[in-house]
Amino acid sequence: MFPEGQPQVDAVDVDSVSSEPPPQEALAWIPVTGSAMRRCGVDFDAVRVKGLLGQETYNGLTALNGPDCGAVIYTQRSDGYHFLVPPGAAASVRWPPGVWAGTSSRHGAQEQYIVVPALRGDTGSARWISRPGDSLFVDAQQLQSLLCRITGWCPRTDDRPTKPSQRGGAS
Repeated sequence: MFPEGQPQVDAVDVDSVSSEPPPQEALAWIPVTGSAMRRCGVDFDAVRVKGLLGQETYNGLTALNGPDCGAVIYTQRSDGYHFLVPPGAAASVRWPPGVWAGTSSRHGAQEQYIVVPALRGDTGSARWISRPGDSLFVDAQQLQSLLCRITGWCPRTDDRPTKPSQRGGAS
């Protein structure tokens, strides 16, 4: 846990980001005050990366994209960085072990929710690290590539075994 429960990021003052906010109807899922539980897969998917890996991932995104890297929420209670990606985008990407992807529920799966804070005021344990701006969402492919680079994990391109002896061939 970070001192005083605050993430130690190369933080951008989200109030000073000069990008134009998206149209209000695009932000209807953000509460006006406080915070609210929002279901993943409706207005966004969420990719949660915890602790120092989450911090490093956020810092990497801002290094690549500047302060307008897309919507990112930090939740103190879970020490998690929630990178918001377009609906359906998290389900189409393979994520490193330990990374949680909140997507729409399919085939009877349990619905998944995250805490979304208001853009201003007291929001409890969740706060915006990067508010939605010109880049409403984080790019899911860029996020996966960055996580692969940081963790050294790489998704397999297919489900076939990689060793000849596992294919039944001669070793």
